[in-house]
Amino acid sequence: MTFEDWWSQVLSIHDIPIDPNDANHFYDYKAAFEAGIEVPGEGESWPPAFMHDLNSDRFVKGDDLDPPNYNIDYWDTKYDQPAEAIDMIRNTYRREEVLDQKGLFDVGTEIANIDNQGESDVQV
Repeated sequence: MTFEDWWSQVLSIHDIPIDPNDANHFYDYKAAFEAGIEVPGEGESWPPAFMHDLNSDRFVKGDDLDPPNYNIDYWDTKYDQPAEAIDMIRNTYRREEVLDQKGLFDVGTEIANIDNQGESDVQV
């Protein structure tokens, strides 16, 4: 199977931008293909090994884990380790800064939308 065939399968299942190099992906799909990763089904997650450091799904609240872990602020899904709120805040800011530089996001407006927990109201 070629990457193009594999990518067509990805696009038939997942509602994502058509360009595999689109800045909004924050995944290395070509590396996933080369590693022989099967395309996840609808609603399934991609393996975190191919997640970009700035992926919006990288950090998960401890109480959102299955089972919940109330002893940690966040879980870093890419590196499979506990993380603090400041790690998530810094990561969110860096991601939004990158998108702003590419003209895909307005950091100035978004900083005003940060809530008490440091989370953005906008999903990137």
